[in-house]
Amino acid sequence: MLIIFISKIVHSCDHVFGVVRIGCMLIVATAFECAAVAADDANANVPEASFIKQLQALDLREAKGFTIFRDPGFTEKLELRPEPVYTWTNPIYRQNGSVFIWTWKGRPELIGSMYSRPVQAQGKRVVVHEFHSLSTAVLIPKRDGENQWEPRGALKRLPVPDAPKPADSARMRQLQMRDLANGFAAHTEKNDRTWNLRLLPRPLFRYQSTDPEIVDGALYAFVTSAGTDPEILLLIEVVKIHNDSAFHYAIGRFSDQNLYVQYHDKEIWSSVRGSNRANEDDALELYRAYRDRQIDEISRTDRPEPTDK
Repeated sequence: MLIIFISKIVHSCDHVFGVVRIGCMLIVATAFECAAVAADDANANVPEASFIKQLQALDLREAKGFTIFRDPGFTEKLELRPEPVYTWTNPIYRQNGSVFIWTWKGRPELIGSMYSRPVQAQGKRVVVHEFHSLSTAVLIPKRDGENQWEPRGALKRLPVPDAPKPADSARMRQLQMRDLANGFAAHTEKNDRTWNLRLLPRPLFRYQSTDPEIVDGALYAFVTSAGTDPEILLLIEVVKIHNDSAFHYAIGRFSDQNLYVQYHDKEIWSSVRGSNRANEDDALELYRAYRDRQIDEISRTDRPEPTDK
C-alpha cells in the first residue's frame, strides 16, 4: 500500500512545477524514510521473538523430562498438557518461564513452572524447575537427573466458608467460582514490608473431570507487581458429597517468600520460609523449587529446535 501511495505521489509530481514539485519530492523522501524505519523496527523484533520461542521450546523439553504417577503400582500416569497454561516474565531477575499442567481424568494433579535466566558475564543460562502437587494422592515423579522430588502427602481441600450451593450449569458455576476467588486476598512480606499480590483476571486452568467425586473446577493464581510469575495458587472445585455438591478450595505456595492469604479479611493460610530457604511448614514436600543445572546461553539468531509435539 505504501509503494502504491508513493507511486501516485511521484506521478502527480510530474504534472506540477517549481515549489510545488519540490514539496512533492520532499513528501516522497519522507515516506521512503518512514518505510525504512518501520522495516528496521520489524527486523529488530525478529531475533527477540525467535529467542522467546527458543526459551519456550526449552521449557517444554524440561517438562517432558518428567513422568508422574499417582499410585505406587505405576499404573496411573499423569498426562502432560504440552501447551503451557501461562507464560510469564520477571524483568528484575531477567527470568522467562512457562507453566504446565499434568492431569488425571481431566483434573489438574500437578503444576510446574519451567524457567531460566542468564548468568552474568559467563555466557550461561540457569535452568530452574518449580512444582506444586495439586493431587489428592501422593505423587511419584520420575526423571533422569541429579535433582529429585518426593512428595510425602496430598493437597488438602477445605469447604469454602459460606459458599452458595453450586449451580446446575457449568457457565453459572464458573461465575460462582470467579466470585468466590475474588473473596480471597494475598500478600507477601519481606524486610518488614508488605507487598500485596493481585489475582489474575482469568484462571490458569478451567476444567471438568471424569472423576466421579469431582464435577469441575478452576485453578487461579496470585502474582506480584514485580513480574507476572505466579506466587500463590488457589484451587476451587465443585466436589460431590453423597447426593449433594459443594465448593471446596485449596491453596499452595509457588514462591520462596513468606506468603499469607485472607478470605474476606480473615487470615486462613500462611506459609513461612525458613532460614535455609526451606518451607518450615511443608512437611509433606508438596512444593519444590530448585536450580537444576547450567547450560550454554541460547543464541538470539538460531532457530528454535523442534519440540516433537
